[in-house]
Amino acid sequence: VGSVYLGDKGKAGYIMDDVVVTANVPNDTRGGGSDNSSATFLNNVNTGIGALDVSQGAKGELISYAAKSSPAINDLKYVKGLKVLGGATFVASTVISGGLATNYYMNGGTNSSVGIKASLDIIMGGVGFFGPIGFGVSATYFLLDASGAFGEYGDPLLTPKK
Repeated sequence: VGSVYLGDKGKAGYIMDDVVVTANVPNDTRGGGSDNSSATFLNNVNTGIGALDVSQGAKGELISYAAKSSPAINDLKYVKGLKVLGGATFVASTVISGGLATNYYMNGGTNSSVGIKASLDIIMGGVGFFGPIGFGVSATYFLLDASGAFGEYGDPLLTPKK
């Protein structure tokens, strides 16, 4: 699907086929620096991917429920495509969360909340694959995160480096 690369100091990116997304984060006392529009964009993309993942998960759970009465539903190309898309959004979200956290630490960040939050994002994305209960737990987490319930906790763009 793609790969992560860490290039020059302050640059992290994700390559997906022929598309390259790069965050250029200069050094300063905050996680993202003073000119962090690219990193902010990645953070916003990650939130959008989380929302897409929630909607895909809901659709997937409804299809799984329907497939109990008609197993042939699982053979439809549309259903197979949804499963692939769900996996792809999980991979993309994992790469972005991990990349932003890695960039924060590579540029002198020391606050453990950034690593904890990135790990939680990745774990909760994975929990969403464990049936309706896992989906419910994961969806609740990402909806709370998107609504700002966790505040600035673990945000690599807003957490001071020291």
